[in-house]
Amino acid sequence: MLSCHRMNITARTASVLKIHMQMLSNKCLSAKAYIFEKQFVGFPKPTDFKLVEEELSPIKDGEFLAEAVYLSVDPYMRAYAPRLQTGKTFIGSQVAKIIESRHEKFPVGKYVVGEFGWRTHTISNGKPMLNGVPQAWIIPDLGNLPLSIALGALGMPGKQVYVL
Repeated sequence: MLSCHRMNITARTASVLKIHMQMLSNKCLSAKAYIFEKQFVGFPKPTDFKLVEEELSPIKDGEFLAEAVYLSVDPYMRAYAPRLQTGKTFIGSQVAKIIESRHEKFPVGKYVVGEFGWRTHTISNGKPMLNGVPQAWIIPDLGNLPLSIALGALGMPGKQVYVL
């Protein structure tokens, strides 16, 4: 018998509960994403983007689901815009919390910096991108410093030093 919050759960009830929890974790989750709608003319405007909702598939072995905590909004993005394809999630790094995982190197509850773009939820396998830069990496313990620092000194500038 398993004991759970002052309830006695029989083996049969535990297996039903396990199946129910598996069904909950496999349910489809939606993500909101800012899509790059059109090239900027002058300064970026809200009409240059479109907020959409996308359905995410259940995660597979070797993947994790991350929920955005902080998104980067940096001057370099404007310089990249002419090379970006419209109709795709706008670029950017984010600090995200791993809320579900089937990847041993990315456990639930950890925070990552990810190249996930402007979106609320991302499924990732953590593998490096084509340029060899990691798509996501675990944020080390920052002590009393805010998590948002991972997008600053530990973000783009720190990543550039790491790659060099």
